[in-house]
Amino acid sequence: MRVEGGRMSTDAPGKPSGHGWSRTPAHAIANRSLTDGTLRILDAICIHVDPDGFCYPSQERIALIVGMRRETVCRAVGQLIRAGYLSRRWFDMPNGQRVRGYKVAYPKFVPPPSRYGQIVPARTLSGSDRAITLPVIDDADNDVTPQSP
Repeated sequence: MRVEGGRMSTDAPGKPSGHGWSRTPAHAIANRSLTDGTLRILDAICIHVDPDGFCYPSQERIALIVGMRRETVCRAVGQLIRAGYLSRRWFDMPNGQRVRGYKVAYPKFVPPPSRYGQIVPARTLSGSDRAITLPVIDDADNDVTPQSP
């Protein structure tokens, strides 16, 4: 692994590729029971996620990325498993090696209602080449429903 311009870069599978971002569950970001440190650890795990949600970083590697002790990472991983954002299991790699890894869950995220009212009105934003419709939050069933212009 090498650090280039603040980004980690490596060509090894299951390791950061230098893309500079992670796909973190939005539901976890809004979960106020997670500490900032636990959320940073989830972010570090998500740096390694493949398109199917699997990753194989060691707790030592995660600790190195976030600048925390491995024991802290271990506790946070347990909290993330109990919260339903991670599952931990053994994986058989194509080279015959057996490694412990994670499956990241991406539960449905429904934004909370606006603090200014129970229903957020839909607005259509027009750009030069596209239009975007914002969702309406239906508080009755706590579902997000797109509204047509």
